[in-house]
Amino acid sequence: VRWGLADVAGEQPWVEKQDAAAAPPLITLDDGSGIRLDPQSKISYPPRFTGGKREVALSGEAFFEVSRDPSRPFLVYANETVTEVLGTSFRVQARNDASNVIVAVHSGRVSVFTKTDYERGPADPKRSGLVLSPNQQAVFAREQAQLTRTLVKTPLVLGHADLRLSFDFDNTPVSEVFRTLSEAYGLEIVYDPELLQGRTLSVSLEDESLYETLDIICKTLRVTYRIEDA
Repeated sequence: VRWGLADVAGEQPWVEKQDAAAAPPLITLDDGSGIRLDPQSKISYPPRFTGGKREVALSGEAFFEVSRDPSRPFLVYANETVTEVLGTSFRVQARNDASNVIVAVHSGRVSVFTKTDYERGPADPKRSGLVLSPNQQAVFAREQAQLTRTLVKTPLVLGHADLRLSFDFDNTPVSEVFRTLSEAYGLEIVYDPELLQGRTLSVSLEDESLYETLDIICKTLRVTYRIEDA
């Protein structure tokens, strides 16, 4: 099942743009939102947003930077999913021949639903979805019709993170190291403080990715970690 113009278009005819070039073009919508369309992808949208919603339909991949408007949610229909935001930036991967639909958040908060759940309406207690924060993504497995949340493939330090945060640790308590990582990447690190009580780290991790950093910490402390629900 895929979204089409007939599913969401109102009275005014929608604009449809498709890109086959190597360099993705920037599409600016009438509310000031921007869409960076990937090659071999297609986006459909109204020339002007009217009513209480801002709706677009995507086939392929695109990066969205949505202008904030709390009174008019921005909706992206992509294959069997609906992404709803008020103002944020995120990437949607929804190619018709892919087994998964992926919505990855760069900034702000994003709600992701299956088409079936979204159509229940907000008043239906059976309606469910995922609320995503930066560095989190929703993965919809199309064959199993299952929606799950995890970390993005390459988590980045958040733009609003304290610029004074340093990843150069010198005999630093492990609890302080974990606090720094939590603030920098916007994630929760759950651990047993008694197990690591008195343990410290002396290592520079300024040039390491999050997963490289976690691997180094685990090897140093002789522990392991796992990712659960982002």
